[in-house]
Amino acid sequence: MRLRSFHLDWRGPALTLRIGLPAYPDPDRVPPEWSERGHDTLQLHVQFTAVEDLAVRGWIPTVPVDISLGNGGRV
Repeated sequence: MRLRSFHLDWRGPALTLRIGLPAYPDPDRVPPEWSERGHDTLQLHVQFTAVEDLAVRGWIPTVPVDISLGNGGRV
C-alpha cells in the first residue's frame, strides 16, 4: 500500500492515515459508476483515536510502505 498522508491531531490525540491501495480489494465488486469513469484504485482514510505511542521511521512518499500495529492489549 502507499501512504499518501498522515495527520496528527493533538486534541484527540488522534492519527489519520490516507492509504492508497494498489488495486480494488475485489475487482468483481467495483461499483459500475466508478469503473465507467476509469477509476482503478481505492483510497482509505483510517483514523485512530486516543493515540499513546507513535513511531514513524523513514517515510518516502513515493515508495510503498508497511504499517504495523503493536497494541499492548488495545488497537
